[in-house]
Amino acid sequence: MRPFKMSSGTNTRGYSLPLQRVMTDFGSDESFAKACGKVKEHYGVSIPVSGERSVTLRHAKRIKQKLKEDVKAKNMRKSKQMLSSRIGDSFIISETDGSMAPIVVTKKSKTSDNRKHKEVMYREARLTLAHSSKSTVPVFSVTFGDVTTTGNHIRYCVDKAGCGGNSQIHAIGDGAPWIADQVATQFGGKAKYLIDFYHASEYLAAASHECAIIDPLKWLHAQPQLLKCGKYETVLINLSNYAHEHEDSATYKCYNYLKNRTHQLHYDEAIRNQLPIGSGEIKSAHRYIIQNRIKITGAWWLEDNAESMANLGVHRANQEWDNYWISLNAA
Repeated sequence: MRPFKMSSGTNTRGYSLPLQRVMTDFGSDESFAKACGKVKEHYGVSIPVSGERSVTLRHAKRIKQKLKEDVKAKNMRKSKQMLSSRIGDSFIISETDGSMAPIVVTKKSKTSDNRKHKEVMYREARLTLAHSSKSTVPVFSVTFGDVTTTGNHIRYCVDKAGCGGNSQIHAIGDGAPWIADQVATQFGGKAKYLIDFYHASEYLAAASHECAIIDPLKWLHAQPQLLKCGKYETVLINLSNYAHEHEDSATYKCYNYLKNRTHQLHYDEAIRNQLPIGSGEIKSAHRYIIQNRIKITGAWWLEDNAESMANLGVHRANQEWDNYWISLNAA
C-alpha cells in the first residue's frame, strides 16, 4: 500500500500534503530528477519531474514571501523602537557575504524559438547570519536584492538573534564597502565592523615577497601577530617604504587597503571579548545552504526561482521546517 493518497494529474494540488512535504524535502537537496528517484525509492510513489519541480517551487516561493514579510516587519519604525528598549545579549555576531548564482536571461527575438536566445548570467546571492556570542545556532537570511534590501536582512537577523538596546553588534566581512556601510546605516555606533582576518592576511602574504625579500616567511609571520595585538600602525610602517616607491606593487595595494580601514582592524578588542576575527562561518554556510543546490552541475535558474530555492535552504537552516508544514496543516 502506498503511504500517500494521490489524486490524478501533475498539478501541485494533485498531491496530498504529506507527499508534498516529502517532495519538497528531496527537491531542496537534489536536482528535481534525482528527487523523483528518491521518492520512488523510499516511498514507492512515481512522480514526474514536472510535478516535483512544481511542488518544490510552489512551497519555496511561499517561504520566500513569508521571509520578505518578516524582514519588512522587523524594519518598521515601531519594531526598531522595541529593539532599542528591550534587554538583549551583550554581543551579537553578524556576518554577510555574497556568492554568484547562474541565472538564465532570454533576450527578445524576432523568431519564435526563444531557446536560441537564452544566455546565462550571474547574480549575487547575499547571505547573512547572526547569533549571540553565547550561542552557536545562527539565524540566516538571503536576498538577491540591492544593498539596501540586504541591510534590512542584516537587521532582521540581528533582531532575531536576540539583540537589545544594550547589545553591541560585532560584524565581520571582507573589504566590500557596501557591507560596512549597511551595518553603520542600520546600527550606527552600536556596531563595529571587522575586516576578516584571513582576508587581510592574504594582502600581507602577497606583499611579503616584495618588501621582505631576505626572509618573507618570518616577516609574514610577524605582521598578522602585530595586527592581533592592535599594532596596525607598525604594520603600516613596515609596508610604507616599499609601497611609496612601487605604486603598482602588491605592497602598495596592501598598504592602502589597510590604511583606509584602520577603524576596521580592532582584532585585539575582538580577541579580548572572545569574539571571532574571521568570517569562515558565513563562507561555509554559502556552500551548504545555497551552492550545494543552486550550483548543481547543469542547473540554470530564472532569478525568481533561484531566490526562492535559496530561501528554501535558509528556512531549513533556521529550523523552521516543521513549523511551516504544521501551519499548512492547520490552515
